[in-house]
Amino acid sequence: MSSSTRYHYQLEHVLEVAMVVLDTDFHIVHWNYQAEKLYGWKAEEVGGLPLGEILPADYQTTTEVLSLDLLLEVGKWEGEVVHKTKEGKKRYIHTSFHLIAEDSSSPLEILMVNRNVSATRQMKENMVTINQHLKFHIDNSPLAYIQWDKNFTVQQWSDRAKQVFGWAEEDVLGKTWHQWQFIHHDDQKKVESMMMGILSGAHDSCVCDSRYYTKSGEVIYCEWYNSVVRDRQGKITSMLSLINDVTEKVVNKHKLGEVNQQLEHTLLSIKKVIWNLKVSEGRLRVKYISPNIDQVTGYNQFAFSENLQRWIQMIHPQDLLSYKKHLIRFLRGKEEYTELEYRIIDREGRVKWVLDQVNIEHKGDDIILSGSLKDITAGWELDKLVEDSERKIRHITETVPGIIFQFNRTRDGREWFDYLNTRGKLLEISEGLVQSNTSAFWERMLPEDRPSVEAALRQSEDQLIRFDCSFRVKSNDKIVWYRTVAEPMWLEEEQRTVWTGIIMDVTEQRLLVEQLETRNFELNNFAYRVSHDLRAPLSSVKGIVELARMEDNSPTLASYLSMIDSSIHRLDQFIGNVLHHTKVANDQLKVEAVDFQKITDEILSDLDHMPAYDRIQKQIDISNTIDNYQSDPMLVMVILRNLISNGIKYHDPNKAQSYFKVLVTSIEQGIRIVYEDNGIGIAEEKLSKVFEMFYRASESSNGSGIGLYILKQAVEKLRGQIQVKSKLEQGTSFDITLPVLENNPEE
Repeated sequence: MSSSTRYHYQLEHVLEVAMVVLDTDFHIVHWNYQAEKLYGWKAEEVGGLPLGEILPADYQTTTEVLSLDLLLEVGKWEGEVVHKTKEGKKRYIHTSFHLIAEDSSSPLEILMVNRNVSATRQMKENMVTINQHLKFHIDNSPLAYIQWDKNFTVQQWSDRAKQVFGWAEEDVLGKTWHQWQFIHHDDQKKVESMMMGILSGAHDSCVCDSRYYTKSGEVIYCEWYNSVVRDRQGKITSMLSLINDVTEKVVNKHKLGEVNQQLEHTLLSIKKVIWNLKVSEGRLRVKYISPNIDQVTGYNQFAFSENLQRWIQMIHPQDLLSYKKHLIRFLRGKEEYTELEYRIIDREGRVKWVLDQVNIEHKGDDIILSGSLKDITAGWELDKLVEDSERKIRHITETVPGIIFQFNRTRDGREWFDYLNTRGKLLEISEGLVQSNTSAFWERMLPEDRPSVEAALRQSEDQLIRFDCSFRVKSNDKIVWYRTVAEPMWLEEEQRTVWTGIIMDVTEQRLLVEQLETRNFELNNFAYRVSHDLRAPLSSVKGIVELARMEDNSPTLASYLSMIDSSIHRLDQFIGNVLHHTKVANDQLKVEAVDFQKITDEILSDLDHMPAYDRIQKQIDISNTIDNYQSDPMLVMVILRNLISNGIKYHDPNKAQSYFKVLVTSIEQGIRIVYEDNGIGIAEEKLSKVFEMFYRASESSNGSGIGLYILKQAVEKLRGQIQVKSKLEQGTSFDITLPVLENNPEE
């Protein structure tokens, strides 16, 4: 595999896209990490198998079946298919096939690129469901619904409109309002005047009540609620009409108008139960209760005249105490009027809400209480429906993975949020309806990001284009990245722009980009240093060999050969570190039981050629409590080798006895490696950099500077943690903890 191919395979691992390479017989050649995540099969499970055996496709958007001939003809095929995962779960996939070849001499291959669009598909299906629900609500609304286009041609005619006027949708669809005679001839000028007002732009909404003919010729009375939508040039694009058949209401009103004022007052008053009580000599007696009390309670008026305690017994138990307290405060106070809302249980056991309006009048020692009682259950039920609707809408907005908002800005610079869901708390902005300035929002933003955000907002406002911008905020001493996407709308009458959009936390994505950039920098630096450090020892070897050829003195020649041997060892050590780095960075973890004694024995045997090896006291203690520790032995060896090698390399020659100690013990869910030496130590100001690539903490060091870098990379790959402490001329210690790994640690 070429280096460019390896690079692209590594790039596949980072991108959130499943890539599969096929031969021309559609057998699987390569199956990347994202394909493993998407479908559940490992690369080794599917390699060489026919694609159709693993991913039989159910074509969704095309009937054109994929074939090699088709690809050779058009070069590319794409569409939406249904695949099933290893577990049998259905996934909607946008897939594309491309013919590829590494070079002209390489065999032709097929690249299959798959993106999981199940969420998008689900969203579309949800929108269809929402539209179906909306149509259901429209069709079942007590109001007729008519939608017109810019020429006032009928585009939509609800079932309720058919019930009201008698015409079916197919009778009127595509016709203007005056192409069929349904407006009463005496009201045509009134309707035309209303339409002219809309056309002239005098108003965008209006209410009109007039008479109409049904298909059968019957005259009905209707209230029309009209609303138009205009484009940026102010031209009408559509009009919506909601029609309420008020014929019965108008007829009743006309009948009531024929009755005298007193009778009208009496008829209106019967909507409430009128009552009158008298408190005399400590006794409460009923003076009057209107007959319509039975409509509220199910009992006639005499049931309460004979037994007033019945009313107290009807009050809902949860409201009785507050009712009594309120009434006592009222009787003892100076107010002449009060209102109470509470629940009663009627004769049929139904719970009803009532409004009790009470007046008080003092006549000597007597107290006269008079008032009215009204059944307000319908209002309470309507409020509950509204509350339930608001709760459902809030639930929808709160489940969106971001901050839903509406943001306003006027021409004179005033700003406020109309709405924020509870995720607005992430930016410490109040939720719900907000009528205030936006200082809290701007203050949370890092000052250096604000100019670019304001510039993008102005551009969106001026050009009415999408606002898409990222910014940072400081939260709990951490920097959090947010991305805002919003669509603007200009409200001409109110002279303000409204943006509706979402704010999303994109910190993780930004960190991934930054990590990728850091890796690229390190790789470039690594390539440069490798070429430089390989040339230097080799140049020394060549120069020393040339000198050896010119010398006849055998002792001198032996000295030169010793120097050659030293340079070769340095080169070998550096190349070994390079190989370790490559393995740590790229190899998959191979989890098995770790034999610490075997590893340390091999390391000591391998390092016994190092200068001063025999002068250093070595103490390696492997706890006998370690039992079948599971990890990657190669990476564990890299960690221990770097620790022991540094203990030998950086010993203090000025000390009478140099030593290093390695203690490996068992801890909960893993092991702990504690290393300690009395070597030359590291200056405190350099400790923070010792794990950086190519950093040398000692001026006298002849090492490559990647040993501790590789050590830390190995610890992190094993999900471990490392701490270092050191003092000049006293020594260095490392404290490493490593967890037990599962058989599939990369998943």
